[in-house]
Amino acid sequence: MIVRTWTAADACGNIATGTQFITVQDNTAPQITCPANVTISCESSVLPAVTGALTSTDQCGTTFNSYTDEVAQPVGCNGTGTITRHWAAIDGCGNLSTCNQTITIVDHTAPAMACPQNITVDCSVGISLPSPDRRS
Repeated sequence: MIVRTWTAADACGNIATGTQFITVQDNTAPQITCPANVTISCESSVLPAVTGALTSTDQCGTTFNSYTDEVAQPVGCNGTGTITRHWAAIDGCGNLSTCNQTITIVDHTAPAMACPQNITVDCSVGISLPSPDRRS
C-alpha cells in the first residue's frame, strides 16, 4: 500500500491536507510458455532437463514453477506409454497459470539374442535341441 499526503494552500495562507491510500493489486496470472510435446525412447530420462521445462514471467515479481505427472498404463511393450505433465506457475499473489505437455515413450530397440552353436547329429540318434539364449 502506498500512502500519499496532499497539501494545498491558497493566497490567504489557508492550508488543507488530505491523505490518499493507494492499494496495488495483482490480479494477472503469470505468462507461461509450455514445453513442446516430445517423443523419447524408453531408456531416456523423463526429467525436465531432457523433455523441456516451463518458462514463466510475471509483471509483479517472481514465479514458482511446478509440475505433476499423470502416467498412463504402459501400452504393449514394457516401459512405453505416455506421460501427461501438468505444469503450473504461481506468483506471490496466488495468481495461477497452467498448461499440459505430452511425453510419449517408445521402444525402437530390437531385442538381442545369442543363438546356440551349429551342431550336426546322426539321423538315428534322438535329437535334443538347446533353447536360444534370449536377452532383452
